[in-house]
Amino acid sequence: MIPDQHIWVFNGSRQFPGGLFTTIERAETWIRKHRLTGVLTAYPVDEGCFDWAVRCGMTGLKPEKLATR
Repeated sequence: MIPDQHIWVFNGSRQFPGGLFTTIERAETWIRKHRLTGVLTAYPVDEGCFDWAVRCGMTGLKPEKLATR
């Protein structure tokens, strides 16, 4: 599931992200152009990743565990 408002972040073998993209198509074109390998992930905008996962019921945590956060 991709967040409603999101940005695509590419992380290669280095410590910091290699690029931020508004569409997956732009990201994949750039990745292919530079012959890179890594991970491309959609991150929510203006919301923490964990908060987004909780709101969408995607944490895999039991409700009682979430209640203690």
